[in-house]
Amino acid sequence: MNKTPFFVIGIITLILISCKSEPIKYSEIENSTEFKKGEWISNKDSLSGISIRKGILAFFENMKFPGDSIYDYKVVDSIKLTGYRKEKIGTYIKKMNLWDTIYVEVTEFTDSTLTLKMNNGMETYNLK
Repeated sequence: MNKTPFFVIGIITLILISCKSEPIKYSEIENSTEFKKGEWISNKDSLSGISIRKGILAFFENMKFPGDSIYDYKVVDSIKLTGYRKEKIGTYIKKMNLWDTIYVEVTEFTDSTLTLKMNNGMETYNLK
């Protein structure tokens, strides 16, 4: 009797069993990045921007702050956990108010420039 087919079936079964994928989990951890307090003015519209004061972040347009644009905020890193491996996905501003929590991706940050990915586009702000 030829044992080759049983051997091949055994190897294939062993490979299929050992290739079980590990569950992937996503998490966030607080990032120690702090933005300088003050007004960050948009490069696209000099009457729009972000004001940062005492842990509060507010977006303004035409130099006015709509009531629903004022948030408590934290800077967080998004983490992908696979088994024992941690992989940083990106850095985000986590904007929180009574109604909602919104994440905005930080693509670039220096002491005087902040670039955010917003509404499928990039928005750059400069500290004034």
